[in-house]
Amino acid sequence: MIYLKPRATLWAYKKEVKKLNSQMARSSESKLQTNSGQLNLGSGTKQQVLEQDESINYFQDIPLSSLEDIIEFLLVSLCDKDTVVRWSAAKGLGRITGRLDLDMADDVVDAVFQLMIQTDGDTWHGCQLTIAELSRRGLLLPARLDQAMNALKKALLFDENKGNFTAGANVRDAACYVAWAFARAYDAQIMQHHVLDLAKHLLIVSLYDREINCRKAASAAF
Repeated sequence: MIYLKPRATLWAYKKEVKKLNSQMARSSESKLQTNSGQLNLGSGTKQQVLEQDESINYFQDIPLSSLEDIIEFLLVSLCDKDTVVRWSAAKGLGRITGRLDLDMADDVVDAVFQLMIQTDGDTWHGCQLTIAELSRRGLLLPARLDQAMNALKKALLFDENKGNFTAGANVRDAACYVAWAFARAYDAQIMQHHVLDLAKHLLIVSLYDREINCRKAASAAF
């Protein structure tokens, strides 16, 4: 945060806001325009052009090698054995990504998805927390939603064999948090192709998961 000064993230997705008083008056609605049309990362929209122009000066005095080391450290920390470390790393990546340009932010998001190639429960838990943090902040663009949804459905049913017992409740709980974040972060038309399938998965968890905290989390997300 010392390296990256606060600035507006022009490329971030922003949910559409409807003005209630305009609807009640049945007048012409004045809606805040969203960049939900940026379904392709290389769309070359005006916001991205402005962001790139701003980044020329913004990153001029930032030691990028040090910044990359910090991001790499946080990515590794997503796999830490301690829950509080994974949670803190996820929050840190969310805050940092919000101050990067579009290309660098997309590299961070891609690195998080690459981590989930591993089958380790701690890694999946850290990655799900990060996806939720990125979604809440509008940093997971709709172009990544299909990929995130596939990972989410696997995480909702995650169960890891540990010899004479199984683990994975923390992953399933974090996945419910992701589903909750998606519902809060994206417009209905963005989510409409995923809602039915996601609802089925959440209903299964809310009814049949053996851990009460997972059942409660899935019910809240549903």
